[in-house]
Amino acid sequence: MKSIIKNQIDTIIYFKNEIIISFIVYLIGFIGGVLIFLNKKLAVRPKNMKTIELLLNNTKTAILILFIGIVTAGIGSCIIMIINGAILGGVVEGAINAGSYDAIRTGIFLHAGFEIVALIFFMSISLETVKLVLNAVMDRPPKIIHLKFDIILFFDALFLLIIAALIEGNISYVKI
Repeated sequence: MKSIIKNQIDTIIYFKNEIIISFIVYLIGFIGGVLIFLNKKLAVRPKNMKTIELLLNNTKTAILILFIGIVTAGIGSCIIMIINGAILGGVVEGAINAGSYDAIRTGIFLHAGFEIVALIFFMSISLETVKLVLNAVMDRPPKIIHLKFDIILFFDALFLLIIAALIEGNISYVKI
């Protein structure tokens, strides 16, 4: 048990900068979405999806973030995360303007934290290629990529996506 906890802590420490960058990118998108939907109302239309459908949809987004980010040295994952953040920011702002506070509380915030952190983790993994690019371009000691930490963070993110889908599919009663 101690080694599992130590591996988790070491993984977060290893990815600390990437996690911070990924969070900031998502936050920029969220704020952009809020600003776009300023003073606009969003109609809430309940849509029931099964847990497996939600998990597959979220996993597709996560894998897209991961692979496009790897191929583009993080640029593609930044774009996807900004868009994803803007969508959530727009939904939250639009629902607030429409007075749909209950929909936000029960339909979004119950599961969103798990889902957002998972996406941040996937983007953080995708930023590993930036280390390779910097190693090739800059005259400095090479940054080492530790696949062990990539694998641990990948499965942590997948676990968080499963939790988010379970909550969204079974507890959240309003889907936006």
